[in-house]
Amino acid sequence: MVAKQQDSSLLGTSFPRGGVEERRQKHTEEAENEDASKKNYKRKMKAQAEETDFLFGKKETGDVDNKKRSKKRKTSTAVEGALNAQSMLPIGGGGVSLASTSGKQKNKTSAPTIEALGFSKLAKNTKVLAVVKEVQEEFAIFSMPNLLNGYMLPIKKSGNLEEYSLPRCLRVGQTMAVSIQKVVKEQVSGGTVRKRIQVSALPQMVNTKDETAFGKPQLPVRGQIISIEDHGCLIDLGLGRRGFLSFDKIQGEYTLMDDDEEEEDSDSEMEGESESIKKKEKHILSAGRLMDFFVADDSNHGSSKTSVYSLKLPTRRNLAHHFVTPLANAQSTPYTLASITPGWLVNAKVEAVAKNGLCVTFLNNVFRGSIELGHLGGYHMPPTSKETNAIGNSSNKEEMWRKLFRKYQHFPARVIAVDAPTKLIRLTLMPHLLQYESAAVLSASLPSVGSIVENCTVVRTDPGIGALLTLPEEHSAESPGIPKKLFKSSELFQAQEFQDAACLKAVYVHISKALDGDKNDQSASVFGKEFAPGTSHSVRILGDGNLVEGVASGACAPSILESHVLTHSDLKPGQLYKQVPVIAQLKGGSILVQLGINGIRALIPPMHLSESNSTSEYRKKILKTKYAVDAKVDVRVLYVDPIRKKCTATAKKSLVKAPESEIATSYESLNLGDKVTGFVSKVEQKCMYVTFFNKVYGVVTGRSLATEMGMESIEDNYSVGDVVTCRIAKLLKKTSRRRSNAVSDEVESDEEDGQRAYWEVTLSVSVENEEAGHDENQEDFMTLSKPKEVKIQAGNILPSKSMKIVELFKGKRKEKGSFVPGYAIVSIKSKYLLDPSDEDGMVGNLECKLPFDQLLDEYSADDIESVEALDALAQSALKIGKKINQKGIILTDPHKSNVDYSSGIGKLPVVSIRKSFIQTVESQTSENESRAENLICPSPKTTLFVGALLQGYVAQIDHRYGAFVRFLDGLTGLIPKKSGGMDMPLYETVVTKVKAIDEGKGQMQLQPINPPSSAKQKARSTLPVKVGDHVDVKIEKVDFFAVTVRIMDSGIDDEKTQAILHCTMKDSALKKIKFHKKPVVNDLEKIAKGHPFHGLKAGQVLPQLTVVVAKRHRGKLQVYLTDRKLDSSKEKPAFISEQSELTPGTSTSVVVTGVAPNNKGLYVDVSPFVKGFVPGLEVTKDIKILNNLSSQISIGSKIECSVVDQSQWEENRAKNSNHNTKTTTKSKPLLFSVLAEEGDSEVTKPTRGGLIIGRVQRSLKQAQSPALMVALRGGFVGRCCITELDENDDWANMPIGRIREVKKSVKGADEDGGDMEVDKEPKETENDSDDDNEESDSEFADGKYVECRVLKGVPKHSLVDLSLRSSRIEGDLDDDTAPLEGETVRAYVIETNKKGCFLRLARGIEGRVTLKELCDGYLPDPAASFPTGRLVVGRVKTVREAPKKKGKHAINPVKFLVDLDMRESTLLDQKKLLTFDDITVNTKYKGTVARVEKYGVFVQIKDSKVSGLAHMSECSDKYIKNLGGLYDPGDLVKLLVTKKNAENKTLGFSLKASHFKDDEDSDDSSVEDDDESVDEEMLDAEGLDSDDENFGAKLAARIQRDGDSDDDSSSAEDSEEDDDDDEEESVASQDDSSEEEDESPEVLMDTDVGFDWNAKGLVGKSKSDRADSSDDSESDSDDDSDDEDNEGMASTHKPRKKQAQRRREEKEISRREMALADGTADENPETAGDFERLLAGNPNSSELWIRYMAFYLSLADIPSARKVAEKAVERIEFRQEVEKLNVWTALLTLEHKYGNYDSLQKTVDRACKQCNPKHVYLRICEILVKDVAATSNPESVVRANAMFVKMCKKFKSKKKVWLAHLEYLLQNGRHQEAHSLMKRALLSLKPYKHAETMSKFAQLEFEFGSAERARTVFEGIVDRFPKRLDLFFVFVDKEIKHGTVSRARNLLENKVAEGKLSDKQMKSLFKKWFRMEEAHGSAEEQDHVKETAREYVEKTTQ
Repeated sequence: MVAKQQDSSLLGTSFPRGGVEERRQKHTEEAENEDASKKNYKRKMKAQAEETDFLFGKKETGDVDNKKRSKKRKTSTAVEGALNAQSMLPIGGGGVSLASTSGKQKNKTSAPTIEALGFSKLAKNTKVLAVVKEVQEEFAIFSMPNLLNGYMLPIKKSGNLEEYSLPRCLRVGQTMAVSIQKVVKEQVSGGTVRKRIQVSALPQMVNTKDETAFGKPQLPVRGQIISIEDHGCLIDLGLGRRGFLSFDKIQGEYTLMDDDEEEEDSDSEMEGESESIKKKEKHILSAGRLMDFFVADDSNHGSSKTSVYSLKLPTRRNLAHHFVTPLANAQSTPYTLASITPGWLVNAKVEAVAKNGLCVTFLNNVFRGSIELGHLGGYHMPPTSKETNAIGNSSNKEEMWRKLFRKYQHFPARVIAVDAPTKLIRLTLMPHLLQYESAAVLSASLPSVGSIVENCTVVRTDPGIGALLTLPEEHSAESPGIPKKLFKSSELFQAQEFQDAACLKAVYVHISKALDGDKNDQSASVFGKEFAPGTSHSVRILGDGNLVEGVASGACAPSILESHVLTHSDLKPGQLYKQVPVIAQLKGGSILVQLGINGIRALIPPMHLSESNSTSEYRKKILKTKYAVDAKVDVRVLYVDPIRKKCTATAKKSLVKAPESEIATSYESLNLGDKVTGFVSKVEQKCMYVTFFNKVYGVVTGRSLATEMGMESIEDNYSVGDVVTCRIAKLLKKTSRRRSNAVSDEVESDEEDGQRAYWEVTLSVSVENEEAGHDENQEDFMTLSKPKEVKIQAGNILPSKSMKIVELFKGKRKEKGSFVPGYAIVSIKSKYLLDPSDEDGMVGNLECKLPFDQLLDEYSADDIESVEALDALAQSALKIGKKINQKGIILTDPHKSNVDYSSGIGKLPVVSIRKSFIQTVESQTSENESRAENLICPSPKTTLFVGALLQGYVAQIDHRYGAFVRFLDGLTGLIPKKSGGMDMPLYETVVTKVKAIDEGKGQMQLQPINPPSSAKQKARSTLPVKVGDHVDVKIEKVDFFAVTVRIMDSGIDDEKTQAILHCTMKDSALKKIKFHKKPVVNDLEKIAKGHPFHGLKAGQVLPQLTVVVAKRHRGKLQVYLTDRKLDSSKEKPAFISEQSELTPGTSTSVVVTGVAPNNKGLYVDVSPFVKGFVPGLEVTKDIKILNNLSSQISIGSKIECSVVDQSQWEENRAKNSNHNTKTTTKSKPLLFSVLAEEGDSEVTKPTRGGLIIGRVQRSLKQAQSPALMVALRGGFVGRCCITELDENDDWANMPIGRIREVKKSVKGADEDGGDMEVDKEPKETENDSDDDNEESDSEFADGKYVECRVLKGVPKHSLVDLSLRSSRIEGDLDDDTAPLEGETVRAYVIETNKKGCFLRLARGIEGRVTLKELCDGYLPDPAASFPTGRLVVGRVKTVREAPKKKGKHAINPVKFLVDLDMRESTLLDQKKLLTFDDITVNTKYKGTVARVEKYGVFVQIKDSKVSGLAHMSECSDKYIKNLGGLYDPGDLVKLLVTKKNAENKTLGFSLKASHFKDDEDSDDSSVEDDDESVDEEMLDAEGLDSDDENFGAKLAARIQRDGDSDDDSSSAEDSEEDDDDDEEESVASQDDSSEEEDESPEVLMDTDVGFDWNAKGLVGKSKSDRADSSDDSESDSDDDSDDEDNEGMASTHKPRKKQAQRRREEKEISRREMALADGTADENPETAGDFERLLAGNPNSSELWIRYMAFYLSLADIPSARKVAEKAVERIEFRQEVEKLNVWTALLTLEHKYGNYDSLQKTVDRACKQCNPKHVYLRICEILVKDVAATSNPESVVRANAMFVKMCKKFKSKKKVWLAHLEYLLQNGRHQEAHSLMKRALLSLKPYKHAETMSKFAQLEFEFGSAERARTVFEGIVDRFPKRLDLFFVFVDKEIKHGTVSRARNLLENKVAEGKLSDKQMKSLFKKWFRMEEAHGSAEEQDHVKETAREYVEKTTQ
């Protein structure tokens, strides 16, 4: 009853939110019906709560009378009362329903009901206990109670400067408290609703905000590591609190991880074995890591908010077993509800047993909470049906749990959820949560995914949701159980029944996966019957489920149980699936098929859809029809990735119907000789790769194809995708990967003895009746040049010059320092070979192997000390393509082996050129042989005897047995160790005697003749120093990269010894790359600080240097030393001698040896023998450093790098067609990355929204031109559309310059700046042309690094779409909206051809302008006038959605197509145009010739869009055979309207000159007045007269007779419709038409150089003049192509064109002469001569000189423009300072835009000598300010800052320079700098300038800064200078301008009231006031001014 009274009192309290509103109302109504005794008790409790609220802190309610307290209380303090008081919370906390009682049941207690902690119960700031389930860069997934999941977004650092990477902050399996941030329901496609819960694990969200409750030593607190210091870590505790974790207060082991390091996989939470986790726990400390700490007992955690808490870091076990106990100190602040954090382990006491859980109290009954049924620590098995009948209905869940849980029972419990506003507290007894068990151990205790578990029992049914089932007892063995430390803490845990329940594991089955059939079959009623508690079912495990609940997810539906394909793990490579449905067709041509019922799909690439790889449109249509959606198809699985849930299949018939015996799915299943079927996956020049199933693949060599199939070229016979059947010819498992430049044919398989094993598979395409052989000792093979079987004998002598070297192969290293010698392939012609078994006696050419150990009879120790030395010896003696001028001998007979040599697979015949061998064999076969003791070279056929003298060579020395001597045909003997075998020189020809023969075993023991002495052998192989020796040295010479030293040892000959200490071997500190404000000066002659050799000098002695290399080289002992401490136990090699020792991901230190040109990257040295390169994109992410590498990176500094995996870069290059596909044959240096973390050099493809750094690469082929191509990390390429270079309002003309064709590199160099392929040494580069200089200084210069925002990535392509817009950089990723009809827009030209001008308005929005709508006049060459990249303006006519077309615009699909009109008349719309209805018959008009045809001329009437046809009979008064000789498109003519057809909208014109003879404006310029313009051949010799009434009939007969059979009856409408049809083709066809167009002329340079080049009077050519001047193009109009196709007409048209051109030139000369005569040429100068003539009369006119410069710039002639400026400054008189300054300003602008920094500075210095220096600096600063405003480029800002600082320093006494600097700073929002500069200005300027300077500054503040700050400055000026009305009036005007008239009025009234001015000044003041009121005030205000003035006059006159 007491508990109920407390509940009712609390339920009457209002809380902000919660899920108990209905219950509050219900209980409030019950409370109002309580008796008086209950109300009295309620008042007592309320009074007590007002005094001390233990949940929500203290309340200031005044003193409470102690007499009103209960007499039963014995404690005297408030704290003691709180410790023993009942909780103020309702029973079970919030979210618990109390059953109502009535009538007779009032005295009975009713069990409460606990509401489930579901989605609706969660709200913002609710804290729950969660387990990290998945961590990605973009998000992290948490498992939360009651099968809920939440997500967390990336964490930002303080100040929003940088984001912490989530993988560095969290780790999978980490148990921690999180705070709910957002609970929303989102609508998704299909109308469904998705529930999402966003959480946060940050300290400010999890830790309590109550300062009094925070920082108690026994409470865990959340912290985030800010930085790692020398003695500990700085921790952020949220809400401005900081903590420090000392290293000595960390429990257990820990490791520190820097920002650029990667977290090790051996994290304690992710170990697979639980025992290993318990034995070894290691904390990973890195910036950003989120952890739970304890406040140390000695921490200064007072009330100050600025104090730093001392923290300690517990182990996982200590944190799990830490109890939170009540406070024993009376002075301590009690816990509040808001201070409780999930994860607390408390001692709970059962207060009541609910229907579905427990209601408990904890912390001395102060707090109440509840434990739901699913968190009672186990799963109690429900009773069977028999037990239910026996005990009746009373056997429910409540009764079952009452057996285990009883009232007032104590046990440990962990808090899992807290919501203070709703008073909700939930706890758990789950064993794995009590001990914070590892997620890996928990997952291992559950059944494997996909397995079926029988006899699972239902323990709980959630209506409409699902059911919880327990697994059989055999699955409980792996359960964690009750923690040992907590086992004895409670009787509950010791109960056997509870232990059994705690060990049971469970699986949750959702209702959608419980039953098959319709939705009706899955209703709640049916589901409730089928899954009633106690029923048993078979369950298939689908996943790990929820890590908090510790349950798996499963399914019981029969279709899922019987399905063979449930998950991707069930798919097997090579498995055949018949008649599977096609579910989707993808854009790229791929299709998706359904393989399983659970959404398991497979992708079939286009290559695997058919046998043929044809890409024709017809083939595509067939495949689209064949593989339509819902079509059935047979497929075979190629590859399955269960982790990524991806599957690839094939539908090729050859692969689908292949026999099962030919299906290869693993390397272990392969055997020699097996036939396997696969497809060609890669074709190279020397080999091709065949891929089978499960990514098993092998290689087919080009040599074997030539031998077996007679193929000379693989690429001509095979292509990617071809199905081939091969035979396994070679199968070898190796434990080390072969290193070569080509793609390796070895594949990783497994691990053996700690080493990775690889498979090497060699294939043969010859599969009929052949068997494969195998030689385990032979690692390489070559093929015979002819397929004919060759039979030769060992011992055959080959004559001199019979062997030609065709190929050289280097040797290979083996284990323990040994190696396999290299060899040469030699070709022997048939005439040198005899085959005894062949009747012809001749065989084909033979290729043999000449090992490098068969060149000499004796080798020196230096030559065979390493494989490199032997290779060098062979390369110096053998040259490819040369013949060996020496005899040879065949050592091995390949016919003796069972290897099939005719296929070229197996070992080749081996030859030797040992002279002693050859002499012995020759003497052995000579006729003079007479003695048996003669020296012989035996073979296996030779009969041997003891004592025989044999000659052979030492092939191998084995320390176990001795020396093995080899003879002919592989015959081998042994020289035992006791006979001196170990002293035999390797590879030397020796003479031995047979000592014993064992014919049974085929063994032979030998004894050497005259064995070498051990001293001689020792002298041959011993060096005075060995690797690892420690020596003292003396420095002789110090160079920049190496120090020459002398070894201080008397036993070493200094003259024959070269000792070197390389810079890479000198011990020095690593330097981090960071930005230097002061540029770094790299001088190779001076060793600066930071260099490894800094401080060394000649004569200095260096003790105890370690020898790392000791070898003989060219007769000298070469020794390399180091002063570093070498530790062989480390993974990194102590000394790197070859590139192969560094694998991708390996971290090593390098020394910077140079900076590549154009900031391409850094040249580095790893060791004296290994060099490398660091691409610029891998150096740093700071653009300021990247664009100035030479001034930011110190040459000689040592940095830490990781080796880059070049294979990934090459793979990305192959995916990108913009790269050059040719590869270079030279060896590539190692590539390093400073950014890549150790062990992981892979760079993922940038994703949408990412902010990345790229390098502008102008040499790359533009994708979807026009665009700027950018090279990215990892071989990826970025494309920035021309519309994304800048904001729409800031677009510039031709921003990326002229589009030029990218020339393919012959050497195969990397087009993207060589970021991956570089020269091994630094090289200087020079620009070859002015264009390159221009490009290098532009905003998007080649090689410049830029910051980009990723917009999208192209699937299956290494290309990504980027943007350089400032708005995109700030985060706006929305696409531009489509324009509206009638709107004037700007766009860039994509292409101009005969079909129109194609434009790009934005990404995905393209448009077209027809040729006739480009301008009002005629354009002879539209492509030249509108080049690619030009910025144009047009008006939108129509907007429509673009059709979806496959294969087009794969990067940016076009979404909208826009039709535009760019005519000036349309844009300006100045006057009304004539329409068809306005045209009247017999009216004369002017017009322009639009097109000339054989039958007439089309003319467009001026100031209209109406055109008509002038038939050839109406074109002239005389007969004209060819109209093209008289009229040209663009000609201005007069016309007379003769016909008008209103129905067809056609007009007929007449151009006869006779119609216009009497016109007033007729002149000699008419085309009909010049009789010479018409050739005599054009006139009718038969006397045709145009006035003849039968003129038309006669003209038609004449045309027919001349062969002109064209139909002239076509109307103007038909012709125009044809023309329109040609122009109205789709925009998508522009690519096809562009191939037919000729190359456009050079694009004119942008002449916008920062000022108005077109000065007053500067007007270019008129449109008609430009048309006339450009008529020398290849065609007058695009519509003339029909005429050009007619060869007959072309032959007669050419001379007519020349005549017409000649006439136009004469007319142009005449026009120029007339202009010169009447003086109009002076107004519009058009040539250089015009300008020179004008300047001769007015040489001091800067306007003319600037226009002259603009004239040359319009011609893209920058040098000539510079010469004009130089000429101007010399000719202008020195008195004309303003004119000269204008010219210098123009020259400065030109140098700023097209020059470089040095040329600009030199121009400034020269200008200062001839003009006022101050004015020059003001002009150049103005130019730089405009550049900053236009580009916002950081370099421009730096340059402007430097120029302003220099100007102010040079002219510090001039106020104008200071004001200009102040205006620049304020305009750019740099207010603090402006205020500091103002103080400096006042100190530098004279006092009399202060007032005006401060006034100007205040005005600038009004304009660009703070108005309040400006008022403050003005008020100070006015107070200081009260009589300066000019300053005061400026103040007033500024207030009026900024809309504060009332402030201005107050200023004037106060000024009048002061009365400190004279009468004259007061008069001016009143005038100012009255004018202001007239403009802005009312009549009353004006009267007020008059009255005030009148009062002042009266006052002063008295």
